[in-house]
Order: sequence, then C-alpha cells, then structure tokens
Amino acid sequence: MSADLFAMVLDEAKGGPPGWWWLSFADGRRPAGQQFLGVAVVRAAGFGLAVMRAHALGINPGGEVSGQQIPASVAPPDEMLDKLVTDKDRVLELEEGWCAASRAASGKERLAP
Repeated sequence: MSADLFAMVLDEAKGGPPGWWWLSFADGRRPAGQQFLGVAVVRAAGFGLAVMRAHALGINPGGEVSGQQIPASVAPPDEMLDKLVTDKDRVLELEEGWCAASRAASGKERLAP
C-alpha cells in the first residue's frame, strides 16, 4: 500500500458512516475497446477503504480505479453489490435502470465507463 493510500484510509477510518461506492476499473495499457475491466459496488466509509474492500473480496481486477460515492437515497441493484460486473453492456443496462437519481445528485451525466 502506498503512503498516500495509507494516509487516505486512516482519514476515512475516522470519518462518518459507510456508504455505497461505485468503482470502475480500467487498464489504459490495453488496446482501445479492451481497456474496461469492470465495475463493482462496495460499502465503505471512503474511496480508499472501498478499493481495499474490493481487493479483500477478490473483485479488484487491477489496473486503474476511479470511483464515486452513491448518494444514500439511491439503492444500487443487488446484482452489483460486492461483485465485479465485467460485461460493459450489462453495466450500462443496470445503470440506466437505477441511477438517474445518482446522476442528478452528482451532476455527472454517467457513472459507467
């Protein structure tokens, strides 16, 4: 674990209650069209802890990770909880079905890759 991640995790451990985190994994070294590795939704008190939880669950495929907290008012589908969903089309279907409120709350157009 890098010193930066360790410091982030220590700060998060002191923070508020855990929430759901959308984690998207990609590998920029792969050819175009093959960079997406998957999405996982995990419960944690912060981004660093979410990444560590994904690793502990064996659902962190490596590569780069980006993430954002899902607003408490939005309930992610059970199919995505604590699992790595690697089918990009399925991720997009799931996102369309449940996260319009999350997009509105975050000001982002999409959560998926």
